[in-house]
Amino acid sequence: MSIKEFGIRVDSINLLEEVLNRTFRPKSETNQLVYSKMLEWLETCGNPIFKYVYYGSEFCSKRFPSVNEWKEMASFCQKHNKVLVMMFPPADDETTKKAKDIVCDFNDSYKLKNIEIVVNDFGILEALNCIPSLKGKLVIRLGRVLDKTYHDGRLDDREILCMYENCRVKWTEDKDWIPM
Repeated sequence: MSIKEFGIRVDSINLLEEVLNRTFRPKSETNQLVYSKMLEWLETCGNPIFKYVYYGSEFCSKRFPSVNEWKEMASFCQKHNKVLVMMFPPADDETTKKAKDIVCDFNDSYKLKNIEIVVNDFGILEALNCIPSLKGKLVIRLGRVLDKTYHDGRLDDREILCMYENCRVKWTEDKDWIPM
């Protein structure tokens, strides 16, 4: 099996360190089973090194990490040469502002090196696209929530295309949406 890139989604630096060092010991029976299967799978793949760290909440704005938590994870990823993938959930105005502020701060602090963003909200996507200093520096991917909008039976094709065009996203030849 030839897999070249791996990523892991975590809720804290402590959990990330334990998983990377293979010292994580889950307490519940279900988590023990899942973790043992993950270790078996990793062993089958030749114990690869994780390159991507997915951090943040993909679905819930109430679980949005604090500025300090984002900075700790970014520093950890920078120190260990990992790509931080910032996961942004569907958001209200407050969370959109937090996301925008954090990305701008990261642009100043880390020059957005080894940082990618997954957005699940058109408001966040539009807010990030409207910051001139970030133009061409961001790798933004649409998350599962936005991908599912394409299949939303309540919207016709014209309405869906309008939503994407208003946020300056286009359909590529390989059938992916990318920010313009």
